Amino acid sequence: MELSSDESVKSYELNERVLCQHTDNLYYDAKIIGISEAQSGARLYTIHYQGWSKRYDETFEESKAAFRIRPFTEAGFLEAKEKLKAARAESASSKKSKNTSMKRKSIKPEPKSEDDRSSSSETSKKNTPTLRVSGVSSFGRPIKTKIEIDEENPFEVSNSAKRQRTSAAREIVIPHFSSDAERPFYNFTDTELPLKMKEILKKDMVLSVTGKVLPKLPARSSISKILNEFASHMQKIEESCGNKRDTSITWKATIASVTECVDGIKDLFDLIVSHQLLTAKEISRHEELQQSAIIRKERDIVEPHSGTPLRPCEVYGYIHLLRLLVNLGPLPQIVMEAESDEIVMEALKGFSNSLNIYLVNNSEQLFDVNEDYAPLSAD
Repeated sequence: MELSSDESVKSYELNERVLCQHTDNLYYDAKIIGISEAQSGARLYTIHYQGWSKRYDETFEESKAAFRIRPFTEAGFLEAKEKLKAARAESASSKKSKNTSMKRKSIKPEPKSEDDRSSSSETSKKNTPTLRVSGVSSFGRPIKTKIEIDEENPFEVSNSAKRQRTSAAREIVIPHFSSDAERPFYNFTDTELPLKMKEILKKDMVLSVTGKVLPKLPARSSISKILNEFASHMQKIEESCGNKRDTSITWKATIASVTECVDGIKDLFDLIVSHQLLTAKEISRHEELQQSAIIRKERDIVEPHSGTPLRPCEVYGYIHLLRLLVNLGPLPQIVMEAESDEIVMEALKGFSNSLNIYLVNNSEQLFDVNEDYAPLSAD
């Protein structure tokens, strides 16, 4: 179901039946139950998912309708039902897979001897569901970060996973680009990012390539703040509809990956920002900020630290996060094929889709050309 140019600007009427995209990236039968006007003058749609509780109703601006809403047609509805059916079947199949053991323990075990406890500990480590995310070592070999899923508290990440992520981040070696034209964040036309994000990136490219303006620093909302708010947003969804998704292993794995993926994105941004995500003039400014001890140098990025100098992800904002997503490409591509299964791929797809939707839905609050760019000084 691809969007046409006509659908991208289509207006909808009160009580019109539509197909609306939810956070799982699937489309559902829905109805426009309210049309109002925001303080900015933008048109607001209130959406109700047919057969769902009112607590899942959503309100968003008309500019987001091209990304979230599609006109209702019998063919589109049947296609959406088939995709939902396939997703549920895949989830049920994955649940039965012996590679994914996430069943709750309902029987209290008998007391064990010292040897039994030692053996049980080793077995538990082997059976703990994990997500493994790859990077590249200084010798060109893949490196892996393991995410251990705690079913009781999926937003908690083990200390060992944090240490492995930090160690992996230190090994990443980033190529240097000699000109702005070579920088991959300007090659966004063929990426799978939403149309709205591409439009914002194009505005940034037009402004930045001229060399007359630069994105303001510090940003109004830092990357660290944006990602933390996204993680809180996902946790609220889990708390409000966790029971509805209780049978979905994919959803559990997605939620389990949020904290680790968010931290990993912050670390990755800090390490590559000066090499892959800045224009030539931005690099000069970045180096000046490092020399002034405002931003940390690369060697200090992953060290525990408080106060100043700040991490780059605490200084740069929305537009540089979008540049990073262009560089990353689809998140599932960075998953190690070895020692991983379909549930890992689906979890990262869920994370990627949810993050894209969040960034699109909040783009008008997070990106403003007039507020986020400033002219270069005469010197």
